[in-house]
Amino acid sequence: MIVTPTNLADINVAYDLMFQQGVGSVAPSWPRIAMTAPSSGTSTKLPWLKNIPGLRRWIGDRQFHSLAAGGYEFPKVEYEDSVSVPLRDIEADQYGVYATYMRLMGEGYAAFPDEKIWGALAAGFDTNGHDGVPLFSASHPVIGADGKNKTVSNLQTGSGSAWYLMVSNRGVKPLIWSVRKEEGFKPLLPPELIDREKRMDYGCYVDAGVGYGFWQLIFASKATLDATNYAAARAAIMNFYGDHGRKLGLVPDLVVCSAADEGAARKVVKNSLASGGGTNEWAGTADVLVSPWLT
Repeated sequence: MIVTPTNLADINVAYDLMFQQGVGSVAPSWPRIAMTAPSSGTSTKLPWLKNIPGLRRWIGDRQFHSLAAGGYEFPKVEYEDSVSVPLRDIEADQYGVYATYMRLMGEGYAAFPDEKIWGALAAGFDTNGHDGVPLFSASHPVIGADGKNKTVSNLQTGSGSAWYLMVSNRGVKPLIWSVRKEEGFKPLLPPELIDREKRMDYGCYVDAGVGYGFWQLIFASKATLDATNYAAARAAIMNFYGDHGRKLGLVPDLVVCSAADEGAARKVVKNSLASGGGTNEWAGTADVLVSPWLT
């Protein structure tokens, strides 16, 4: 191929098309468990996580939630994927061999939020949320109906693989994906430098971070995924309360697990019959989301 600005522009278009095909081939699962919180800063600060909104009896002056002071903050990190195509290969009409790589780059770009968000979910046993304890903890601090400090658990211990029961149909989700900037397929080398550098550079870029939302929206267990433990997790979420004993009215609707627990999850919430042949009282009470990102 004779290298001309027109031919190079055509190659850019072809590579971009392959990248977009890769993006389109990925079906992300993270929107079921995470909400977006756009932010222009290098970190995301969410002071509203200190309080779950709710009406209360009006006596005297209005009582305003203070959202300005303190707050939960998590950092954003820059990520990139870049590739160089030698100009010599383009001159030798070998540019097509890089098309598959561009598609794979698109797949990786589209799957990247899943990779980070599901990783953050698995790390929730050791990583603190907005209340200063891990997302999954036996000691979340709350103020009881009597005004005294108490602790509440959203964790069931065990020796098996982790599975989760969560509320996924609210305006907020248990996890938060915050993006400052993202760029899909992009030629990186100015056209006037291609001949001098003897290559064409391409890349994609994401500046984002993952944080935790309200812990009351999710329950984690490492015990056996069976009807008994599912019932306990469901009851725990439905009994969660905000400060001063205010009921939250939460009803979990999604079981999340790894492939190892898929059969058990479907047996608990999808089968119409229980193990003994009787009616399965938990059938239809939740959907099942199996993630290949979990182990």
